[in-house]
Amino acid sequence: MDTTNQIRKAQEFLMLHAEPKLLVLPNIWDPLGARMLEDMGFPAVATASAAVAYSLGFDDGEVVDFEDHARSGQTHCKFCGRACHCRH
Repeated sequence: MDTTNQIRKAQEFLMLHAEPKLLVLPNIWDPLGARMLEDMGFPAVATASAAVAYSLGFDDGEVVDFEDHARSGQTHCKFCGRACHCRH
């Protein structure tokens, strides 16, 4: 993702927190889930470390190295057209 697009998405995500409507961030573990929730109208999705770990074949507990975790997040965000937030 180019820097300009990344900054734009971060700003969009920040603005979601400023809206009076409650921000609901459903958790996903794969790119298809992200796209499905996006199609359902959620303005953003999140994922938890356990979801990433399990999808990569590991138990949760900080055993996934940074590169694999970052690659997983990049894949989710690339597949999803809206703001994307990964919670570690």
